[in-house]
Amino acid sequence: RSYRVRISGGIATMNRHKVAEYLKRHAQEWDLDFEIRPAAGTVEAIEMLESGKLDLALVNGLLRFPSAKGIRQVATLTSESMHLLVKSQFSEQVTEDYSNLAGISFNLGPDGSETALMSGALLEFLRLRPDADVTVNRYELDELIKTLEELEAAGPEHAEELRMSLPDAIAVNSTIPSKFVEDLVETADFDLVPIHFARAFAQIPVDEEDLDRDHVDQIRTVSTEIPAYSYGGADPTPELDCPTLASPLVIVARKDVPSEVVSRLLHAIHTGAIARLYQPPPLSKTAPSYPWH
Repeated sequence: RSYRVRISGGIATMNRHKVAEYLKRHAQEWDLDFEIRPAAGTVEAIEMLESGKLDLALVNGLLRFPSAKGIRQVATLTSESMHLLVKSQFSEQVTEDYSNLAGISFNLGPDGSETALMSGALLEFLRLRPDADVTVNRYELDELIKTLEELEAAGPEHAEELRMSLPDAIAVNSTIPSKFVEDLVETADFDLVPIHFARAFAQIPVDEEDLDRDHVDQIRTVSTEIPAYSYGGADPTPELDCPTLASPLVIVARKDVPSEVVSRLLHAIHTGAIARLYQPPPLSKTAPSYPWH
């Protein structure tokens, strides 16, 4: 028997969607027919699961949604690296001292979004208050992608105006390499800024009063590096391995998704091409972000 399964990998132009497409291609070998549906990010994907519009989703495993009682974890697939990108004219000073983010604009994303939760946690760790210390922009990633597309096609007279319209600093989680990051580096002249505080960031437990609302579970953060020459070609960014933090990219399902679907998907993930590419950790060595399916 073949199963039709609705899955989201988030925004259609970002890497998670590409991961979903790769899963779709290889899950066919197990008679799983994936229909990929877009979502704005983890928050919307969880909402779509809860409302029955999705069966599976690829989500950021650091994010917690206490009201999402019907979500179950299938597997941890891989990890996503935090890319902290700053316009080149500010990157050196921010690299020297993160407090120099004060006084420049930082894209926090729409209230309640994945971007807002992750970027807000970074700023809170650095003791920088949105709107008070840091000028906040609240662009959707789709809006930034559109501006980058316009910038790439613009003539010299309009290009600088478009570049100036972008936030001065942007934080985005992604597998490597990311076309969005590549475009920020090559088209909009952004630099990657190292994140040296990943281990300290992971030591901060969730405050008791935050447990009942959407939050970032920082203790699941791990230290990693963005390899040198990941972006920029002949003018590489970063020039050296760039320290940063990473979060688990997990596959979650509604709890009423048939066990046979989950079993077949697990076989697809842990064997063959998917396992070779993403090297998912064994279930026995995985601390789940959600209860197991």
